[in-house]
Amino acid sequence: MIQSSLPAAVHWAAQLVDESILRGAVLAQQLGHAVAVVAAVVVTVLALCLCWPSVGDKKGTGEHARRRVVQRLRSGDLLGRLDTKDVQRVGPLPLCQAGVPFLRVSQDQLKWFSSEVARIYEVKLTIPRPERHPVKSELRRRIVESLLALRSGADALVEAQSPHEQASHEPVDDAMLGRLLVARDFNVDACLKLVQNYLDLRTDLGGCTTPPRAILQEQAFCIPFEDRFGRPVLFVRGSNINGRGDTGQYQKMFRALMDAMIVHFLQKRTRLVSKSNPLEQYVLVIDTEDLTWRNASLDFVRMLVKETNSYYPDRLQEVIVLGASFLVRSIWKAASPIVHPRTRNKLRLVPYFAAHETMQQLIPADRLPESFGGRGPPVFAPDAGPGSRAQAGRLAARAWEYIGLPSEEVLDDMNLDIFNQPAIRQNACCGVYDGDLFSCFGARLR
Repeated sequence: MIQSSLPAAVHWAAQLVDESILRGAVLAQQLGHAVAVVAAVVVTVLALCLCWPSVGDKKGTGEHARRRVVQRLRSGDLLGRLDTKDVQRVGPLPLCQAGVPFLRVSQDQLKWFSSEVARIYEVKLTIPRPERHPVKSELRRRIVESLLALRSGADALVEAQSPHEQASHEPVDDAMLGRLLVARDFNVDACLKLVQNYLDLRTDLGGCTTPPRAILQEQAFCIPFEDRFGRPVLFVRGSNINGRGDTGQYQKMFRALMDAMIVHFLQKRTRLVSKSNPLEQYVLVIDTEDLTWRNASLDFVRMLVKETNSYYPDRLQEVIVLGASFLVRSIWKAASPIVHPRTRNKLRLVPYFAAHETMQQLIPADRLPESFGGRGPPVFAPDAGPGSRAQAGRLAARAWEYIGLPSEEVLDDMNLDIFNQPAIRQNACCGVYDGDLFSCFGARLR
């Protein structure tokens, strides 16, 4: 393979040559050696021609030409459509677009913000919510001091990252820092460890995670809308979860759903912190109808606990369990005294006869499905095709479309099984975007 000891623009052309050679390997398997060689040469010439204008770019980065190729790759004009049954994740597509507001509470708003953080910390989630939550002066002082100290430490961690790494995650601003302070009882050192954990995860992922199609087909997870307080509603149909399923695939689905909610929050941001949902949290609604032991998985629960504690602490504000049976409620009543008070207060067990009333309090009637007494469409799209992103809900589908995840039609056309062969995968080290093979289209091979 062509080495990287060339100027930046020429080296990027070399990367495209590397890519064309690998694409030639695909064509060789599909069309025969002679045709593949011709195709690889044509693609190489196109890549070099597209890269040539980048030599004159400032700092020799070739960024203008890079964007041109990325645009052509995404539209399928240059190298054709990519996809795979074995691509583990679509990425790295930047999670944070340019121009996203950085939320920093002003001095005159600290009193209000500390009150909101205290309300969330004390799990005061009553409906309707009071306009002002009373806070003890000692707790308010602790929140403000911890926030100011955490800002300095978090800013230093982010400043140590490259611009590409910074684009792989949302702003580490007061919305995130408030959640971390709540999760770690205002311990600044513990919060900084969480910041570093999250930055490391995002650097490793490189960007957004795509939802696994097999999990989408189960129609177990869906983000259809927001509630009255601007919180995305993650709806879980417990009876559709495969208790013996691949925990790794469920982990990717969970991360993809978190990404969808994060992108949604970033899209709707203004320069001011949200009054109704200041820490950008979501609510989880679990439908337990027809739930059986086959839907239970200890590994699944362990994965969720680890993900939420390590990478998404206090992103979840409330859990509503619909149709909790008498047995479930009895077990919870016996176990709740030994559970942390904050966790205990987050959970609401709702019997079937009260499910409609609870959902009507939570969701506006024009969004709430008819099955819960509203006027909105069903939670899960009945006409969505198998594996369609629409099966994960309108809110999630719009977010994934916004960040540029390939459509289902493109995914259907992709076939990169050849890259699972060790000999080729070993050489798949050069890519169009920061070392990720074909990553400008959205496919990162592992």
